Amino acid sequence: MQTPFKKENGESRIAIALSPGAEYAAIEFVLFFPEEGRWDNNGRRNYQIALPALERAGVSPLRRAQGAGR
Repeated sequence: MQTPFKKENGESRIAIALSPGAEYAAIEFVLFFPEEGRWDNNGRRNYQIALPALERAGVSPLRRAQGAGR
């Protein structure tokens, strides 16, 4: 996937929607700076964001958080 960052309140952000029920361990990515025509691949290691595993399949983190106080 290739997507530009959106500037919001002086910060750059992206939103990535993942399929519910799919088991992803991490999001791996590189950065592209179009003004410079340059890629940043973290020294050939790519960047990674580890994703927490869901405790029960089919339960969204939001619904789980809402029910945590019960």
